[in-house]
Amino acid sequence: MFGMVPVLLTAGRLWPSALSAGLSPSAWAGLFLMATIGLLLAGLVAVGRLALGLSSLTALLLVAGGGLGLIRHRALAWPAPVPGLPALGPTLLLLFWAVVGWEVVGNYASQVRDPGRTIPRAGLISVAAVSLVYLVTTLALQTLAGTDPAPTLATVLAPLFGRAAELVAGLLSAGLCLVSVLMFTGAVTRMTAQRARDGALPGWWAQAAHSTPHRGILTLGGTATLLLLLVHRGALDLAGLVLSANLCFLGNALLGLAAAWKILGPGRPRGVILLLAGVLGLLLTQGHPLGWAGFAAITAATLVRARFPQIATS
Repeated sequence: MFGMVPVLLTAGRLWPSALSAGLSPSAWAGLFLMATIGLLLAGLVAVGRLALGLSSLTALLLVAGGGLGLIRHRALAWPAPVPGLPALGPTLLLLFWAVVGWEVVGNYASQVRDPGRTIPRAGLISVAAVSLVYLVTTLALQTLAGTDPAPTLATVLAPLFGRAAELVAGLLSAGLCLVSVLMFTGAVTRMTAQRARDGALPGWWAQAAHSTPHRGILTLGGTATLLLLLVHRGALDLAGLVLSANLCFLGNALLGLAAAWKILGPGRPRGVILLLAGVLGLLLTQGHPLGWAGFAAITAATLVRARFPQIATS
């Protein structure tokens, strides 16, 4: 919920100014939200094809543009010094977004024909592709920084598109944001529907049309609309939403560590679990009051459901 809105707002801000038609970034975010809900209601196949096509095109262009820029400059620029301690916490929280999406893969397992064979293979291919794109893009940005005082994604694409690089970069960046929202939201709503069918959540969310959890999608879309309106009115800002989303991600990771503690039993792994829990606990101090309020509401709902099991199936 909290993570969906910042990504939509980012897509609105990255949308090329030449195509803005006078609309503000928040207005574009609202249009993107409607498009996202429509695509999710269309089903997994449509979303999967869009995600595969756009992500593959983006990866190909980034590797080609970055590689061409590195060939032309020949000498590589190595990474700059790491950030200082005051900036380390927020930096780690932002890096957390780079890995949190991998957990959603398991939520699509039931809709894959041969998950035991396809998902591990897809994971290996994805890791290789993402690593290649990250390395080439990072090296290109650092190397081309000497010719551009404020290097961006357009700097990497400039060797391929010249003056049109800014327009192409804006379209690709906004498209990738939408793909991220589509895949993550689709996974969350499917997981919600499955937990409702298992009796862990109210049965109202269990119903689906043509295997598409339309009630969960519409509920999430309505919540995102409310948050977008609050941002538009100035009651919320992008930074607060990002910090709130980070808190939810970290809380989910801590729950996973708690489950691992119980399942693994005594032994060396528990020392690693304690270390990771300590690091994540420190990162939780970077949370936002909005995130803490949401976290408290979820915790209260969980305790009430445990006390009154009949609520889960009503």
